[in-house]
Amino acid sequence: MGLDPAIGRPDWAIIRNLAVAPPQVRPCVTMSSTMRCEDDLTYAYQQILKMNNILKEQIEKGANQTIVNELRTTLQYFVATLMENPIAGQPVQKHKSGKPIKSVRSRLKGKEGRLRGNLMGKRVDFSSRTVITPDPNLQLDQLGVPLKVATGLTVPEVVTSQNIEKLRRLVNNGPCQWPGAKYIIRHDERQIDLS
Repeated sequence: MGLDPAIGRPDWAIIRNLAVAPPQVRPCVTMSSTMRCEDDLTYAYQQILKMNNILKEQIEKGANQTIVNELRTTLQYFVATLMENPIAGQPVQKHKSGKPIKSVRSRLKGKEGRLRGNLMGKRVDFSSRTVITPDPNLQLDQLGVPLKVATGLTVPEVVTSQNIEKLRRLVNNGPCQWPGAKYIIRHDERQIDLS
């Protein structure tokens, strides 16, 4: 599979502890003074907990292997549909009303998802637009930007005694090499183009 055993093992992909989203991500909606409606994720977590408890009871009772395997498969189905509900070849997990459950993946993907719908798209200065794709060489809090875009981006920086050597290196690199500098703005507001 091409995995380096020091940094990535196949058995690490097996979920042993399921991370539960905080209540702020899955808020409870109050319909009236007496009626409350739970979020889809909360409903999915409840299904997983129920199935996990049933499986635990059956194992403790000493149920035969066929029943244990069936319950384990059902628990695996509930965990899989929590992550991605419409799975090819699997029935869609639904509420009692028949409405499909909105999975974690469906909340993130697409134009109306959390990433593109809520977290991106604000018009700000000193920003670029590119296709965001995963990269195994980047950390979770890092974003890869093409070199051509990185050399075109500029961020104003004030020269101080602490950063003068760093800025001197950037000016020496010039506008064609990254990291570099495109221009210098002097105290009298005069701009010196380095290209």
